[in-house]
Parts: sequence; structure tokens; C-alpha cells
Amino acid sequence: MLFTVGRVRYYSNMSSNDTIDRLAAGPVGTGRDIGRLDAAVDAMGDIDLTDWSDTALSGHLDELSSVLCRVDAQLSRLADAVRSRGFSVIEMDLKQAA
Repeated sequence: MLFTVGRVRYYSNMSSNDTIDRLAAGPVGTGRDIGRLDAAVDAMGDIDLTDWSDTALSGHLDELSSVLCRVDAQLSRLADAVRSRGFSVIEMDLKQAA
């Protein structure tokens, strides 16, 4: 069974009724959470590091590395939470998903 939430497609190995029941029992803030994730992605999309000079990049490399590692850790945490419930996170062509 395939579900699309935002820009991500989720595949479930559960039956349709089990999946619908599980989604219906989901937290009240689900829509708000997806909105927050979309806002985070949009905010990152507005950042263009190619505009930074080598001096600026070098001067902020420790901070940038720390932030990128934190973003990566949170993305992994969210993806692991999806996978632990029997769904798969499928990479999509972002041009088509937008």
C-alpha cells in the first residue's frame, strides 16, 4: 500500500484496514508536524552556500559542519521512526514532488 505525505512516499506491508486504523489513531498534531517539516525544508532551500566566499565558508566551517550533522541526525531519526513501523521511505525525484 502506498501513501504520500508531503514530498515523501511511504510503502506499508500492512493491510489496508490495519493501515487506515493506525492512521486514524495518529496524533492530533500530524498535519502541524508535516507543516513544520515542510517549513524546515523550505528554509534550507533558501540557503545557497555557493554564494559564500571561501573565506566565509572557512570561517564558519565548524559551525556549518555541526549544523549539517544535526540536520542529518534528525533526518535519520525521523526516517528510522517511519521504518520501525513497517513503512519504507522512498526517495523521490524532487522536481516531480514539488
